Amino acid sequence: HVKKLTAADAAIRFDAVDELLRAKDPAVLPFLLPATRDADSYVRRLCVDGLRDWKRPEVVEALLLALADTDENVRDTAWVSLKEVSG
Repeated sequence: HVKKLTAADAAIRFDAVDELLRAKDPAVLPFLLPATRDADSYVRRLCVDGLRDWKRPEVVEALLLALADTDENVRDTAWVSLKEVSG
């Protein structure tokens, strides 16, 4: 699924992010974090939503950056995830 994160098709990237988030494997976190800046807002939103399960400094940083996303839904989701991660 990591290889699919660079696919040209946003639907394939979305599925890849979804599968990697479900795995909850800490080894995939470095590959997921860049998806918070994906070209597709649905991929970004899914990623910032799923990151709420990872209470790590690099996740907090990615979520803080996502608060400035161009898409309102991504920003709102990042805010909710950030509140959950940071307590």
